[in-house]
Amino acid sequence: MNTLDITTQISDGTPPAQTVPQPERVELPRNFVFAGKTLRGKRVTEGQLVAIQMAKDDGTEALFAAVRTVIRTAVGEANWTWMNEQLLIGAVEFSEMTNVLTQLSGAPADA
Repeated sequence: MNTLDITTQISDGTPPAQTVPQPERVELPRNFVFAGKTLRGKRVTEGQLVAIQMAKDDGTEALFAAVRTVIRTAVGEANWTWMNEQLLIGAVEFSEMTNVLTQLSGAPADA
């Protein structure tokens, strides 16, 4: 039987290292502009951007679906509903969505 007898372990007299609990990483909301309105959303991760890049190989519809999914996750349901309405009524073009991705990813905007 394999057992560990703590009382027989050799100690040099120094207390065992204490682990300091680390606080959870708090992500501050990011402001972004869509259709002339400033909104707030979460940062888009590198993994989400890679997923969008991979969707390009599957065609335009897959790419659009990936962009919509990532943005919807980042901006929340209320903002997404309003943003989608703006797209549907033609107030903005889909290229505005890629601008949102740029703003939420923290990447520098194309000049």
